[in-house]
Amino acid sequence: MADIAQLDIVQKGSTQWNNWRKLHTVALINLSGADLTRAFLDEVDFSRANLSSAILNWAVLNKAILVGANLNSAQLNGANLSEAIASGCNFTNANLSTAILSGINLRGAILKEANLGFAYVSTADLSGANLISANLRGASLYKSNLSLANLVNSTLAETDLTNANFSEANLDSANISEADLGNANFRWATLRDVNLRGANLSGANFTLANLVGANLSQAILHGINLSNCNLTNAKLTGADLSNANLSGAILAGANLTAVNLAGIDINNADLTGAVMPDGSIHP
Repeated sequence: MADIAQLDIVQKGSTQWNNWRKLHTVALINLSGADLTRAFLDEVDFSRANLSSAILNWAVLNKAILVGANLNSAQLNGANLSEAIASGCNFTNANLSTAILSGINLRGAILKEANLGFAYVSTADLSGANLISANLRGASLYKSNLSLANLVNSTLAETDLTNANFSEANLDSANISEADLGNANFRWATLRDVNLRGANLSGANFTLANLVGANLSQAILHGINLSNCNLTNAKLTGADLSNANLSGAILAGANLTAVNLAGIDINNADLTGAVMPDGSIHP
């Protein structure tokens, strides 16, 4: 339960709150469960604050300082956190659906099982963040940095991931079907058993990525870089691989039925046991 005295101060606005914090630098901030619906708190200092289960739906928190704050199970539906600094923040099970998170710093943040459905997360820094089982369906992560992030079992279906950086990220068993990954960077990323069915990956970079058992059926892979990528037992049925770079890739046991291979580079690729476009099995 929130500290009543602290809640009274924060309800007066970010200026009074920030001034109070400057005078009480060692105070433990407890705003757990507080109802701050539609509060206008731009540039507020909530660093290290306990905001677990707080209600911040449609609140304005742009440029807020949330470093190390606890927002476990908080409600932030439609909230504006653009350019907020939330590195190391705990958003486990939080609801951030339709929230505005453009330019936010979530480096190393915990968003496990958080709901970011249809959120606007463009140009955000999510490097090293924990997004295990998070829901990002329909969200926009245009040009966002998710390098080294953990997205195991996450949902990114129908998401805008164009020009995003997923280098060395873990997306094992993630659902990225029907998403737009145009020109995204997945170099050294792990995507075992990932679902990319019907996704647009044109111009994306998957150099040295692990796509073992991945489902890329009906995907658009025009001009993609899959050099030295591991696609063992991957399903590419009906995919468009025209002008793709598959040099040095491992496609052992992959299913390439009805795949468009026009203009591809398969120099030194391993196609052992792969099902070729005409249905034949490669020796």
